[in-house]
Amino acid sequence: MNIVIVTSGHPPFDERIFYKFGISLNKYGHKTAIVCSTEEISTISEGISIKGFSDAGLSKKEKISKLFDLTASFNPSLIICCEPLTILAAERYKKQIYEGVKIIYDITEYYPHQNTLVKYSGTHKIIQYLRLSLFNAWVSNLADYLFIGEKGKAKFYHFTAPFVKKAIIGYYPPKRNFHYSPPVYDGKHFTLCYAGRISKANGFPAYLALVRNAAERFKDKVFIAKIVGSKQNNYSALINELLSVQNIKVIHHDTAGYKEFAFEFDDVDLCIDLREKNVVFNRSLPIKIFDYIACGKPFIFSRLKSFKGFEDLRGAGLLIEPDDFESALGRIAIYLDKPEKLKADSLEAYRLFTEKYNWEKVETKLIAIVNSLVKNQ
Repeated sequence: MNIVIVTSGHPPFDERIFYKFGISLNKYGHKTAIVCSTEEISTISEGISIKGFSDAGLSKKEKISKLFDLTASFNPSLIICCEPLTILAAERYKKQIYEGVKIIYDITEYYPHQNTLVKYSGTHKIIQYLRLSLFNAWVSNLADYLFIGEKGKAKFYHFTAPFVKKAIIGYYPPKRNFHYSPPVYDGKHFTLCYAGRISKANGFPAYLALVRNAAERFKDKVFIAKIVGSKQNNYSALINELLSVQNIKVIHHDTAGYKEFAFEFDDVDLCIDLREKNVVFNRSLPIKIFDYIACGKPFIFSRLKSFKGFEDLRGAGLLIEPDDFESALGRIAIYLDKPEKLKADSLEAYRLFTEKYNWEKVETKLIAIVNSLVKNQ
């Protein structure tokens, strides 16, 4: 059948929208299209039709109308909505064109999103939070099915949409886009990688500090700081300070496309993510840790509440408080002294990915639900 994925907040080649949902649906014979309001685009990629417009300067009413028009152009029997607003476009299609259309709401964020509340304060912020929460609860009940990225995000919907069917559709990476690469540590050179948004909240200064501490403690080793992310001028001085340390080298690459992302880890020994434990990060399961294990990379990661239920990840890395450099340095010392431990953790990481935390496991559930909705039309 014809399926349209509609997003008002993500780029069309978003890893979940295109590389997971889009490719999987297309692979199993569904004619799939992506509609977005985040950029001007009209193309076909890997058999998936993509149409979009930039919503800059448009009112919400105008945005919904354009999303509706593009969605209707594909004559879908099923619409997957990636944000609350897109459900209004899908509901209009249901009322005006095809009453039998099925609507899935794919939930990967906490709503209201923090970005929509940042401009408010005090009582006004509380009012906006309640208003947007009620809107999210209302549109959730317009859907035929809720896909939810993780159990923590499902709690709100068990209460506000008790009669709508739900399924946990996780974030795990696809085997087709990832491959195993063993540690490259040669007894002298050790590579620590930071990948992602370069910011304080995401733990970039903590990563730089850890690399410097490691170089100062283990002076007989050469530490390679590999940074994968868009360059930020406000951190140039800190990076230059690293370069002033004799046994540190820096490699900086811009963020790679999803198809090339795994290759960035081919020359990496250990991945570091010491993100702050703020309200959003602490309760959100980070996708990145699963990308790390999909490449067979041990990690040192902030100990977030969202890792509850994922205790087996400890077999492939270390979960610590973001400022606990002593524990991090202790783990690095073990890897430097015992390369066999580094290799063992690398193999365990990849085993967890291949046996448990891969998209192909999730894909089976996704397709089964989609096919059941087809039969019920």
